[in-house]
Amino acid sequence: MNIISINGSIDSYSRYLLQCDLADASGQPCTVVINSLGGYVHEGVAMAHLIQAHGNVTVEIRGFIASAATIVALGAKSVKMHTSSMWLAHKCMQWVDAWGNYNADEIAQMIKQLEAAKKNNEAIDLNIASIYLNKCGKKGKNMADVKQMMTDATWMTAQECLDWGFVNELIQDGEVNVNDDIKMVMNSFKLPIPGAQRTSATNVEPEDKEPSWLGKILAAITHKPADNKDEEIKQLKDNIANLEDKISQLNLVSDEYKEVIALLDSVSDEVKGETDNRKKMQMVISIINDIPANIPMQQKDKKDINKFAGVATDPVNFYVEE
Repeated sequence: MNIISINGSIDSYSRYLLQCDLADASGQPCTVVINSLGGYVHEGVAMAHLIQAHGNVTVEIRGFIASAATIVALGAKSVKMHTSSMWLAHKCMQWVDAWGNYNADEIAQMIKQLEAAKKNNEAIDLNIASIYLNKCGKKGKNMADVKQMMTDATWMTAQECLDWGFVNELIQDGEVNVNDDIKMVMNSFKLPIPGAQRTSATNVEPEDKEPSWLGKILAAITHKPADNKDEEIKQLKDNIANLEDKISQLNLVSDEYKEVIALLDSVSDEVKGETDNRKKMQMVISIINDIPANIPMQQKDKKDINKFAGVATDPVNFYVEE
């Protein structure tokens, strides 16, 4: 099975990449994984046509999907959606820039331009609504329902999308927690923020499953001290050195991400009080880097222990009796 990813803005670049990926998989079934807050309507329509032309394409919605990205998804033969994902449809928007001092004639001209822009937007909205209605009409929805949905611009859950007929199947997983990072991204796209926060279920890996890199890092941070303290500290530093890069690769709303943040919070009250997760990571890394390796602390150095007052009490960090 060919897996194609659309992760980011819907624009000419993502349309070109999709065209190339579908061409490479010519005549073969494909799964297109989408995590996108949208972009340009015309590119979304073009990408939907590319998917339709290819034929045997399944779209998997993984993350948040909004605006033009929803149009892309509806070009597929079948659409699957993770239960932690969310969907947003809204009326089209275009840039309006009016700033300065204008006389009556100039204002009249501006009004004409805005009226023309409004008509264009209404035409595009009708086209988008027709695309949605082609799917949800089978569930008994009508054009008035679709227009109201677009006017409300409300985030829909996966179950609601299934009820509307936008998706054919749900993929069960944990629920989404809309944290500050996701809110920042949505604000940059001028999209509504989901009103309710949802807590996620904890995923437990089978005992016989090979631990992921994340599991190894978590195990390293919470490991029991061995006899050789210097080796323990070296191992701890090696495992946590690339923690920030690794966490940045995680989905910001994933269970693994929240598990790591909760673990960082347990280091100290100072770390827990930091609201910026990136700074939180740097604080923990700085604390780890400050721990001296290969230089055992003698009893006379006890006064220096205050330097690490923010570090959780652990024999690995406090080995003054050595």
